[in-house]
Amino acid sequence: RKEAARQLRKLQQQVEKCEAEVQACEEALSKTEQELSTPEGAANQELHALYAKQQKSLEMAMSYWEEAYRRLEENSPQA
Repeated sequence: RKEAARQLRKLQQQVEKCEAEVQACEEALSKTEQELSTPEGAANQELHALYAKQQKSLEMAMSYWEEAYRRLEENSPQA
């Protein structure tokens, strides 16, 4: 019983860590979008490359979050 509770806490922490990572990725992407909305930013190819990289990072973070959340749900006691 204690082991199950410990496992559940560990999974919850993993979900929270993934959520924080998703939020950080979203904030970085938003900042880059703002920079791209300027004429200088729109012409900056490095900024476009950074934006694409940030999009991929967000997709990966979302994927990790979905997996962590799925595991948490599978191991949570049913209501």
